[in-house]
Amino acid sequence: MSTPTEPPTPPSSGGTPDHAGLPLGSRSHTAWAAALVGLAEPSPALVELTVGGALRWWSPRPVGEPDPLRLVWARRADRDVDLAGLMLGAVDPGRLVDGVPGPQRFAAVVATRSGDCSVTVGSWPSEVTVAGGRGAAVDAMLLYLGLATPPEARTPGHLVGLVWLDRLLAAAVGAPGRIDTWATAAAHHPLYRPGDTAPEVVSATADLAAAGWDPIRLAVASGAARWGDLDPAGAAWMDRGAFARWLLDRYPDPQDQCEALGVVLPDRLARTVCDVVEAAVA
Repeated sequence: MSTPTEPPTPPSSGGTPDHAGLPLGSRSHTAWAAALVGLAEPSPALVELTVGGALRWWSPRPVGEPDPLRLVWARRADRDVDLAGLMLGAVDPGRLVDGVPGPQRFAAVVATRSGDCSVTVGSWPSEVTVAGGRGAAVDAMLLYLGLATPPEARTPGHLVGLVWLDRLLAAAVGAPGRIDTWATAAAHHPLYRPGDTAPEVVSATADLAAAGWDPIRLAVASGAARWGDLDPAGAAWMDRGAFARWLLDRYPDPQDQCEALGVVLPDRLARTVCDVVEAAVA
């Protein structure tokens, strides 16, 4: 994601046009998340509650901006902010919050300075449900408040495997029958050197995994490397957990990818590829 070229609109100390349903006297992250979903606002918004009890309401610029993360992307909240909530709007929040299936579901993520966080989802006007917090929106809210995000157990070795599987699937679908040997399959691996055997690819991937996420994150933050739509400012803003999940969660589950690979590659080759991916992160 690129850093927004324009700042959000100035906050309104008076809150929303109708904030009667907001728990203004509460610091409960769960209560705030549920209340924000209950407003059923179709557009994303950022809500801040200060230590002194002032309410601020931020809207995207331009109006109608579909990506709610742009409201907090590469930014830090002012020191007086005690609680912050992000309304995802009537969008498909599944790409921002894990475990939220289906399109057009209202969702809100709320975090406090103490590190507590709640995600509430629901389809208005049905009953609101409260879910655990994980995903890009949760990480973004914690980072916005200057807090650490949860550690990520997966390593850069997992990322290399996901990229390889993704490339292989695209190549096999685009040119059926062309990938039929280890050499033609391994050539799509990000770390492959001509002539590498399967054990050598496993070893190279394991070495990258052992180095951890920091070298990759710092390379992206300095502009020396690039990963998809993640810009240097975003990488510098993230900690290693948020950075890892941002890259990893762009890809389907590796088991799903391996199942799909078994359809488009010869059986033995597909099994070899998936065995290498598994061995590299064992």
